[in-house]
Amino acid sequence: MSSLGFDKYTVLPTDDILPSSISDHILINKKGRGVLSISTNLSIILNALLLASLLAASHGLLKWAAQQQSNSSFNLLSKRSLGVGASLGIYCLVIFLYIHVLRSQDITKIYPAYTGLSILLVLLIGVLFFNEKLARLKIIGCLMIIVGVCLIGKQ
Repeated sequence: MSSLGFDKYTVLPTDDILPSSISDHILINKKGRGVLSISTNLSIILNALLLASLLAASHGLLKWAAQQQSNSSFNLLSKRSLGVGASLGIYCLVIFLYIHVLRSQDITKIYPAYTGLSILLVLLIGVLFFNEKLARLKIIGCLMIIVGVCLIGKQ
């Protein structure tokens, strides 16, 4: 750690001091002065990005499965069972991680952040992988989502 300039600090667990789902340790000055930790807002952003990325990937897998030519839903599920199964597995992982995140984060901040980011990421997946059109109103809507999430986070 000395190459990063942290040679004067000790890593300590924070289970009882500062609960956080992203950072499980803080750096404490060996002389007992000062505490460095990941801020709450950064923790919310990182958790929201993780949850949103997984959720958007799950939606992308479902879209991929839905594009298969089929005359029935059951036939479609059997042809793309791996993609649908992976999508459901990712959904379960998102729920598990979200429960863990809620132990240390305000639901009024993390939920809007991760759902807003999910919408933006799903839009990108649609445009980049499925050749969906990016219209001016979609861009305006994305900007409004970003502004809304930032306003909610500033409470």
